[in-house]
Amino acid sequence: MALTLLAVEASQLGAGSAWAWVIAALLLIAAEFVLPGMIIGIIGGIAGLYGLFLAAESSTTDFALTTTVLLVGVTLEFLIFRKLAPNIAKQLGLASPISDAGAAVPSAASFADLVGREGLALTALAPSGSAEIAGRRVQASSIDGFLDKGTRVIVCETVPGGVTVRRI
Repeated sequence: MALTLLAVEASQLGAGSAWAWVIAALLLIAAEFVLPGMIIGIIGGIAGLYGLFLAAESSTTDFALTTTVLLVGVTLEFLIFRKLAPNIAKQLGLASPISDAGAAVPSAASFADLVGREGLALTALAPSGSAEIAGRRVQASSIDGFLDKGTRVIVCETVPGGVTVRRI
């Protein structure tokens, strides 16, 4: 019953109303690219589908034209957003380079260049402490257990926050 009533209303509205719904859908989907959340995009998608429904009720030609405009519009919005996204993110203060500067625990990747390098235990490693590797003071854990201060070590692997070493 409700679908029949909806179909009667849709056929009375015609293609002009379908265009209004499609334009509203394109505007809502464009807003979704800038505003947080998914609700606006979902409402835009529903508006687009309703516009297609109205166009289909009007005629096959209106449906084909409305579908084409909707698909081309969404595609253009996506491509434009991909081009402008970095600039918008910078203006909103959302773009920042990822680095370990100021991180509580540096990532293992920041020590990757030290693997296989030799160094010196600056403190006793029992089993962890500090070591100087390639001129850098780093947190080090010994896989050989306790190592005295001044022991020569080599880096075996990197871990978040430091390196794992063994006695040379």
